[in-house]
Amino acid sequence: MNWEVLLKIEYGTPLSDLKVDVSRGPRNDYHKVGEHQYICAYGIGVDGVTRYRGFLWAASGGTAEWILKGDYYAYDGAAIRPPDCLLPEPGMTGYQDIVAYGKRVDPENFSDVVFRQAQVSFLAYTYYYQRAIPLWSDYPIGIKVDLGPEKYLKVG
Repeated sequence: MNWEVLLKIEYGTPLSDLKVDVSRGPRNDYHKVGEHQYICAYGIGVDGVTRYRGFLWAASGGTAEWILKGDYYAYDGAAIRPPDCLLPEPGMTGYQDIVAYGKRVDPENFSDVVFRQAQVSFLAYTYYYQRAIPLWSDYPIGIKVDLGPEKYLKVG
């Protein structure tokens, strides 16, 4: 399945409608569906149907293990350029550029933290970098797209 198709799938779509070959992923809610591709799905409601929530692009299987399970020892140092359609703008891979973009387009939900990896979050995207303070030339090692509505709920 190509990345543009994954970006167009609506939150809550039954996983069975996607017609993908699903293999068990690093966590029960993530399913490997292709090279570098992990679909996030969840069971909802009384029907127990497994539904689409989003996906993860990971530079490698070891990278996915580190991002999703926190298993640093699984990380294999993979550093490949992510697909342009998952970047804020084609070719925009630098940490500082993505931080500036996120602050500009989604200041209310923007987050830049270090938890296992450096993580920059805005809109439905989280960009993961290997280093706590990424170099200008570092590529993201993972990009998560989370379409879950609770991401934008405010408490209080």
